[in-house]
Amino acid sequence: MSAELDELEELLLAQCTDDKPRRHAQKLLKKLRKSLQRAEFKYDRLLREKAIQSKLLTQTSAELEEAVARAQQATREAEAQRARAEAAAVEIQLERERSERLLYSVLPRPIAERMKAGESTIADSYRGVTVMFADIVRFTHLAARLPATDLVRVLNTLFSTFDNLAQRLGVEKIKTIGDAYMIVAGVPVERPDHANAVAEFALMLQEELQRIELPVDARVVLRIGVHSGQVVAGVIGTDKFTYDLWGDTVNTASRMESHGVPGRIQVSDATYELLKDDYAFEPRGTIRVKGKGTMETYFLLGRRADPTSSPATSDPPS
Repeated sequence: MSAELDELEELLLAQCTDDKPRRHAQKLLKKLRKSLQRAEFKYDRLLREKAIQSKLLTQTSAELEEAVARAQQATREAEAQRARAEAAAVEIQLERERSERLLYSVLPRPIAERMKAGESTIADSYRGVTVMFADIVRFTHLAARLPATDLVRVLNTLFSTFDNLAQRLGVEKIKTIGDAYMIVAGVPVERPDHANAVAEFALMLQEELQRIELPVDARVVLRIGVHSGQVVAGVIGTDKFTYDLWGDTVNTASRMESHGVPGRIQVSDATYELLKDDYAFEPRGTIRVKGKGTMETYFLLGRRADPTSSPATSDPPS
């Protein structure tokens, strides 16, 4: 641009022969040169700024893309973590439900609820309860002649039927001891009709026994004993919980069964007094009971409303 201005200046000066126009032309050319220099400077600065802006734009775009990629990756990781957390929550809930079902299967529901609420020691006294024991007569002989699998199938069929009946009548199964089955009414929820509930259970147990289809050809007869009184009930164990009963009432109910008659329901005088207005009985008289001395006992025959009340039709085994 400078060489072109020099050439233009020589051309103009060559045309101006007078001094005045020459000086005037020289001033104009000087101003033009300065203007062009300023324009070149601004243009160069503009180019530099544009180059810087382009560089910054390129850098910013790359950083932005990188930031977007990082954000997307973080989102994916967060979603994966949330999915894992949700899966873990579901598994924890399922495990909690499995634990609760297991707890409810070994403990009465009210007791299980108390344990879930944080009670570490559960022990209660009950003044009015009725306890029943049912034992399979000549079970040892049955066990000796049946294969193990068949024996367990027989017990499972019997005790599952007993469990369903207990649930229907609202009595509490406490445990099975070998071939013996123990239930109670009035524990852990107190009820004034505890003796009636157990009487109904015992009578219906004999009725169910006539209808049960056992998986093998085996004849089963029960010996049943019942007693009413007071007990202590509570939970023992740390890894394996057990809800159990203690007291003379439990021992006496067990003696009513062991000193009973196959196919009959023997009750103590205490239980008889609670039931005599609603049920029919056959006095057995006074018997000697181990650890108790002599006791007056009765055989429960049936409900008074049933005119055909009679002893169980199953004949005692020879």
